[in-house]
Amino acid sequence: MEMKSLKATCRKTGTKGATHELRREGAVPAVLYGEGQDAVSLTVNGRELERVLHTSGGSHAIIQLEFEEQSALNSVAMIKAVQRHPLRGNVLHTDFMRIRLDERIETAVTVELVGTAKGVRNGGLVEHQLREIEIECLAIEVPARIEVDITDLDVNEVIHVSQLVPPAGVVFRTDADAPVVSIVLPRAAASEAAAA
Repeated sequence: MEMKSLKATCRKTGTKGATHELRREGAVPAVLYGEGQDAVSLTVNGRELERVLHTSGGSHAIIQLEFEEQSALNSVAMIKAVQRHPLRGNVLHTDFMRIRLDERIETAVTVELVGTAKGVRNGGLVEHQLREIEIECLAIEVPARIEVDITDLDVNEVIHVSQLVPPAGVVFRTDADAPVVSIVLPRAAASEAAAA
């Protein structure tokens, strides 16, 4: 996964009014923690953060945080949590966790279905049960996504985690028996088949 750079500024924690003012100015309050160091309250540019969140890493992106006035705080970090406004959808707060590029980490990546299933051509519907999969690997080896080819999947067939091949250096941590995707008949067709 490509590492993105994001400029950060230390902030003083205080009243809710100050936090609202930051958001009105386009900044997003955040906190940086982990690696046995003190937590740091900071702000990042809202537009730049949204740009990072819409890249391949998404809400689990690896970030190089660059503090403009305190370079000693510069850190490689992973986005751990993103809090959004329930109606407007804009980012309200973000948690960053410090990581080391030479240590294995656990995170989640998106599962992306590829191809048109044979079962769909036979009247079935795709049920995508597992949208993210927990993995363990080096931070620089985190894949952008896990692709699952469903071309040969027919009606009443299921693909489980155990059937997926992880990329080099990656170990799946999600239960091997967890269903990823299946092809099912629509209810009406299933009822007709049962009646017949």
